[in-house]
Amino acid sequence: MSSLPEHLPICLPAHCEPTDSQREFLLNTQDSTHGVRACAIMSLDGSSTSNGTSGALGNTVDQSILHGLRAWADVIFVGAQTIRSENYKGAVLDERTQLRRKRLNQAAVPPIATLSNSLNFDTHSPFIHAAAPPLIFTNPHQTSIEHSTWRRRRHALNEHGVTIIDIPNLTPQACIKELKRRGYPRITVEGGPTTLADILHHNLIDTLHLSISPRIQQPTTHPLFPATTSYTHHLQLEATATSDDGLLFLRYQRRTR
Repeated sequence: MSSLPEHLPICLPAHCEPTDSQREFLLNTQDSTHGVRACAIMSLDGSSTSNGTSGALGNTVDQSILHGLRAWADVIFVGAQTIRSENYKGAVLDERTQLRRKRLNQAAVPPIATLSNSLNFDTHSPFIHAAAPPLIFTNPHQTSIEHSTWRRRRHALNEHGVTIIDIPNLTPQACIKELKRRGYPRITVEGGPTTLADILHHNLIDTLHLSISPRIQQPTTHPLFPATTSYTHHLQLEATATSDDGLLFLRYQRRTR
């Protein structure tokens, strides 16, 4: 029989930063030196956004989990559409966290990685001008745009310090495997739903941090787990916590058998 999950025996204030011990309970990253973790939030009816963004579903505790996973990660993987629609910014870490990462032989700030056939990114966006230049996986043989346009976009991104990586199989699961091969053992996946669905489908998530917002909003928009194909994976619930505005925080581990 499996053991019962741990539960944080207090109701966290929704708009206050968790203490260090509370944050470590939520994350459990202290002795974790590798693995793929996913961080996601949804409403009770499964929507991954409210008013177009995932942040509108969360609170300070949820944001603290996101930032804690960024502080742990070697790289942050995000789908290109999520980067565009949410005006994504790079990770911002305080000086103490950066020094701790350097002592662990990590880069001071983790880069964001994504994949794109079109390379259609605004070179003035905060995503491009993050403290750690992003990584973009692409495949010139899979693009549907004019090759001259593709080459021009690639050149512009290179000029802004972006690393472009050609990969023969341009899928989220292939990108995750390539990131590991390139020396990024700690990977945090932040969405969006299509990206998360692909990686879950191939059973590559070791730990899933799932926040559930106590709201029902119809119609359900952008479901967090879109039905792209048929599969079943069983997860083991490790820990739970709540905040005083009703958000539920769950940490699941991939079952190995």
